[in-house]
Amino acid sequence: MVGKTNCSGRTIQRNFLAHEVCDILKIGRTTLFKLVKSRQLVPLHITARIRVFPQSAIEAFLAKKGASNVASTKTGTDIGYRADHYV
Repeated sequence: MVGKTNCSGRTIQRNFLAHEVCDILKIGRTTLFKLVKSRQLVPLHITARIRVFPQSAIEAFLAKKGASNVASTKTGTDIGYRADHYV
């Protein structure tokens, strides 16, 4: 897992907004929210309108789906997904 370490030695993981997850997984917003509704991707609810997706949730989703073609993205993480039909 890629993350920063704070002064207490704990790893801080990155959280992604919906549009960032769409870019990483190369899917549309509708598909993303179908994945949320089916509980395949579980966001953290920050407010009633704002949801973030922890990096660990995205990595778990990719691992569960047997992701191939993992590549670095513009976010600087090692998460990427070839947009195959998996829903």
